Amino acid sequence: MSGSAFRFLLVGGASTALDFAIYTVLGLWIPATPAKLISMLCSTLLAFFLNKNWTFRDKEQGLLVSLGKYYLAQAANIATNVTVNAVLLRLTDRRVLAFVGATGVAMCVNYLLQRLFVFRRKSIGGKQ
Repeated sequence: MSGSAFRFLLVGGASTALDFAIYTVLGLWIPATPAKLISMLCSTLLAFFLNKNWTFRDKEQGLLVSLGKYYLAQAANIATNVTVNAVLLRLTDRRVLAFVGATGVAMCVNYLLQRLFVFRRKSIGGKQ
């Protein structure tokens, strides 16, 4: 496993822990879907800064450009996560199972979008 892939997993773990904590606490007072949306927004902001500066070490793009691309990608990721969470919650009536399933699907979408779109380095000699 490459260093950036390992760092991506660590960042994912930290942001998922934050996501789960916020989702769980908010779920005590508000319905699951808005709780999930808020928890995802918070955790993606943490993940952006860690992935830009540590995982992918992106120095080529300005903050606003990379943040714009990141949140375009995250809109797709959040929609995937919230939708899968809602479907699994409706099918199983188990919040933790819905959370884990939604996180797994969204993790795959998130990695591909970040690697191929957000933090893609300029090609040098045909290689990335």
